[in-house]
Amino acid sequence: MNADPSPVKPPPSYGPLNESATGSGQSPGRLKILRPKRPPLYSDDYPHYYVLTFPTTLEFLEQWGIDHGLTTERDEFQTNAAWNTINAELWKYGCQWGVVRSGGMDSLGIVVASNLTPADMAKADDLEAIRAAQSVLGITGKPLWRKPVDI
Repeated sequence: MNADPSPVKPPPSYGPLNESATGSGQSPGRLKILRPKRPPLYSDDYPHYYVLTFPTTLEFLEQWGIDHGLTTERDEFQTNAAWNTINAELWKYGCQWGVVRSGGMDSLGIVVASNLTPADMAKADDLEAIRAAQSVLGITGKPLWRKPVDI
């Protein structure tokens, strides 16, 4: 039982896809993985399910497919080819696709971790998976805690 009678708040929203920062003692331009404040573990006292994700858009996936030579057309086949290619690269790190609420709309996201179980929460510290997702997606931003969307 939660000893604090105040209502439980979900984690705050974090910045855009390409947000990056350098910390003290680092050379300028060197990427520092920022670990966003994580939500509490899912429980009876905290019944809010969140995933640590890199949200994307259909436009992002279309452009990713063009940039990686999958096709020159912007269409649903382009998006599907990009989705499948990214998934094939990241499944070995335990990442998967999910639909998340981001910026007031539903979007596809590469999910790295969740707060559902202690094992899932521990994945939020897997810098190898986070860096692999950043590399494959071609971004420098940190993953964000978002609510998954039931579809």
